[in-house]
Amino acid sequence: MLDDGGPYWTAPLPIDRKDLAPSIRREIDRQAERKSFKSYVVQIYEEPAGKPTGMFEIAFNPKSHMACAIYEAETEAERSSQRVVMETDPLWFSASDPEDATDVFFQTLGACAGET
Repeated sequence: MLDDGGPYWTAPLPIDRKDLAPSIRREIDRQAERKSFKSYVVQIYEEPAGKPTGMFEIAFNPKSHMACAIYEAETEAERSSQRVVMETDPLWFSASDPEDATDVFFQTLGACAGET
């Protein structure tokens, strides 16, 4: 979690593999060590007392130190008042543990958005 203002996030919370987004499950199924992946969700907050504004879904392999993650957020559709869930494509990267995977993924998303 960052110390200099939002965003804030929870520790990675273990979830069942079946609860991961289909896009991550497809990525994992292509891996030789697919049974070694552990699944996590991390809730993202803009304000500490606010409600979640998004989440990371992370699959982490402790043997290979590889992770696959997506970011999901609910938003309003442009030309209607309907809420829709937006999600990034799965991204692969190396990490030392689920907490490191969260940090690396956050930094990568910031770099992709042009923030450093």
